[in-house]
Amino acid sequence: MAQISRILPLSIAAVVLLATVPCQAITINTTFKDSGSALAGFGTAGSAPANASGGGSLQALIATAANYWESIYTDSFTLSIQYGWFSLASGTTGTHSLVSEGGSPHRETSGSLAFDNDQSTVWFADPTPTSASEFTTLTNYTADFGGGTMNVGREYTGGQGAAANHDLLTTVIHEMGHALGLSSANDAYQTETSIDLDIDLTLPRAFPGSALPVNSGNAHLNLDHALMRSNRPGGVRRLLSDADILANGQVSQFGQINLNALIPEPGTIVMFAIGLFFLPVARRAVRQS
Repeated sequence: MAQISRILPLSIAAVVLLATVPCQAITINTTFKDSGSALAGFGTAGSAPANASGGGSLQALIATAANYWESIYTDSFTLSIQYGWFSLASGTTGTHSLVSEGGSPHRETSGSLAFDNDQSTVWFADPTPTSASEFTTLTNYTADFGGGTMNVGREYTGGQGAAANHDLLTTVIHEMGHALGLSSANDAYQTETSIDLDIDLTLPRAFPGSALPVNSGNAHLNLDHALMRSNRPGGVRRLLSDADILANGQVSQFGQINLNALIPEPGTIVMFAIGLFFLPVARRAVRQS
């Protein structure tokens, strides 16, 4: 018992240490604009749509998407995003507005995201966004754009039940991606794409020499199954492909990029680190008993 009493203070110290020592990575600060609040670039935010299915929430999916993007770019950078529900034009499920940009490298520093609430979009709000169990098939798509064969689409299809509707998580990740580089209002994006309608990958990013095609007139990849494509059908979930990640990475000049990121489980990294800390402590306690 004496050994346990010595380990307990160490456990508290470990939690404090892990909570206060920052890991280098981008930070995405998000602010939800409730109904009646001003949503920059759009107007007054509205209420959540009554026809959303699944039981999840926009706030939880925004947090999931932010964690996902933060696990991909490990450069030191902070982006601020406000978001909310808003009645959008027919056929538009979500949209992004650049609020401020600048710095070196030149990047969007704050943005605003709006998600349609006018009942024309029937949302699937996934209550378990780290799992794609509601979908039946995962297909990976590849292509070579001059710098080697890369993944250009990670697509789940066959959404069952509520997941046959429009996947809110896919749209949230997509719109957040616009704030990280692919925005027609972003000066860096305009400079990169205005001449030849593509994004030319360079070192230190992977697949240098690749030219990723973009649409004329809007900041989307011209790739059929990419997450950053302009349209996303119902019953489908798209996660980030190499092309999506590298396109934003090139525009915003992120140099430290993880192409193998999965949607992280909340707290997984912290608990893993705590486990590593305690393993030698526990072994010492056993030897001393």
